[in-house]
Amino acid sequence: MSETKDNDEPSIVTPTEECIDQEKFSMLECQFNDFKKLILELKGQSINDREKIKQLEKNGFINKQRILQLENQLISDRDNFVSLDTVRNLLETYSKKEGNINKIEEKKLYSELSTIPIGDQVSGSYKFLGAVVVNHNVYFTPFSSNVIGVLNIESNKFSTINIKNHISGNSNFLESVVVKNKIYFVPIHADFIGVVDVEKNEFSIISLVGIVSGDYKFCGALNIDDKIYFTPCYADVIGILDIETNKFSVISLDGNVTGKYKFSGAVKIDDKIYFTPFNANVIGVLDVTQNNFWTIPLGKLVNGDAKFDRSVVMDQKIYFTPCRADVIGILDVETKKFTVVSLGIIVSGSHMFNGDTILDRKIYFTPCDADAILVYDIDGNSFSTINITDHVTGSNKFSNSVVIDKKLFFTPRKSGVIGVLDTDTNKFDTIKLQGKMSENDMFFRSVGYKNKIYLSPYNADIVGVLKVSE
Repeated sequence: MSETKDNDEPSIVTPTEECIDQEKFSMLECQFNDFKKLILELKGQSINDREKIKQLEKNGFINKQRILQLENQLISDRDNFVSLDTVRNLLETYSKKEGNINKIEEKKLYSELSTIPIGDQVSGSYKFLGAVVVNHNVYFTPFSSNVIGVLNIESNKFSTINIKNHISGNSNFLESVVVKNKIYFVPIHADFIGVVDVEKNEFSIISLVGIVSGDYKFCGALNIDDKIYFTPCYADVIGILDIETNKFSVISLDGNVTGKYKFSGAVKIDDKIYFTPFNANVIGVLDVTQNNFWTIPLGKLVNGDAKFDRSVVMDQKIYFTPCRADVIGILDVETKKFTVVSLGIIVSGSHMFNGDTILDRKIYFTPCDADAILVYDIDGNSFSTINITDHVTGSNKFSNSVVIDKKLFFTPRKSGVIGVLDTDTNKFDTIKLQGKMSENDMFFRSVGYKNKIYLSPYNADIVGVLKVSE
């Protein structure tokens, strides 16, 4: 037994304490081994994750290269291909988040523009003014062209119907109206009504000689019970064509309206036609059951020339699109009362808007010189504007609009872009035209069919076809 100093406490280790220490050591050793295994497993998983990351990066790069190749191929295949300004570079985002890798995000193309060449069949300036769709064919209204353009929607084949033996000069027809299997072209300078039988693909004329003469005869037409009523522009008569007999007759304005550019269009409510005042100081009214014409004065509510450009109907009221007038005109046909909604100085221009479109009880006015889209809420009797100056400026921006899936597509005139308004969000965007297509007056008006819009060539040597994603 060892000796100790008086103040030293002997260190005594009992067998029980020694066993406890050994058990603790064994337990720690096991935990340490488990921890080493866990480290090895995590290290292996990390290696696998890095391999997955590398593979995702490789796949993403390959996909991006394929997309760029397709875009380059598409551009090279089209001399006048239009680049969509809503199509931006493919965004790639790789970030670690809770052990996951974010995949490549793509912005979906909402539209695609293609072109159909027509230069080998029709040439010159001011070819067509708008179009109509009949039996899977688009028929383009000849303005200064000596042919009617015909585009088969299914084959994308363009052909023509020759009318050069019937016309002379320029500015022959302004627009067209479809009745049954025939298209009737509204004469502006022509001395006849042009007729195309779409089943026979034949053109014929109905002469106006000796009945009405001069330039700028009519500026629109409506079909009511197989009779077509022609809106007077310079003419001092309303033209009427009975399509069953092909007999043309007129109703005199009886001096109630005189001068040039009297009206800019017409709408029908019940058995009456209401003519939109352009330079006229009255709204023209024709009772088609009695062929009786009278007028509703505008009074002092609006004056000057170029007042309104067309009109639309909703709930027995007519809404007149402001051209140079600083008001929206409203006619209640039941009370025959004309009122206005003042625009103040919100919008201005010598030709502010080019027509209108009704969607979900709102009227959208197509901007011509205006720097905003005008939106009139019918139920709220109020208006708002959607500024477009960040996207397009200048005069004569758009010539009309087409609705597809609650989106308005504005036909370019001198804007160099197709305007697009999402009416759900009121967000305005544009599709930029490139090359010669972006020049002034390449197109004038367009027509929609299913999910495609066909741009009518004015000075262009192509038909523009905009396919909207479904």
